[in-house]
Amino acid sequence: MDYKGFDVTEKYLLDEYLLSLMDVYLSHFRRRSLVDKTSKLILWVRSTVQRDAFAMLMIQGRIKDEVYSASEIVEDIKISRQAIYQMIKDCIPEGWIRIYCDDKEIDPAEVDACKGVIKYCAGDEMLQLGRDFVKLHIIKTDETFLNAKWDDLMAFQRVKNKLVV
Repeated sequence: MDYKGFDVTEKYLLDEYLLSLMDVYLSHFRRRSLVDKTSKLILWVRSTVQRDAFAMLMIQGRIKDEVYSASEIVEDIKISRQAIYQMIKDCIPEGWIRIYCDDKEIDPAEVDACKGVIKYCAGDEMLQLGRDFVKLHIIKTDETFLNAKWDDLMAFQRVKNKLVV
């Protein structure tokens, strides 16, 4: 059996998926520059990709019920320690992140008394920002048929893998 046509079909499906993925990515990028009807937190997060990544990690931690030390944040998102401490310093007075001494939530006033490791995760407003983001992401992936194109690509690759050994 001649399988050369599989390569052409697979390239086509990969390109279709890539186009949808780029549409979603560019949509998110364009949203970064919007300043109408936004909160102080949204403006702060959108101001740099580093802040965006920090917020994503804090939201991830909140959802997974995990908290991260500054060192763990530095290691995870590869941003300088100084930048991470500045982001933490920006977020604490706004209530955008929760503070923990080891694994116990504490008030900002209790940080100096903590004898353990200070850790962080998203506060309620930052968590809601993540939930709002996912709602918009779902709409955009539906508009671009991203999920359908992924399903097509995966189905094709499963068939190809069964036929081509």
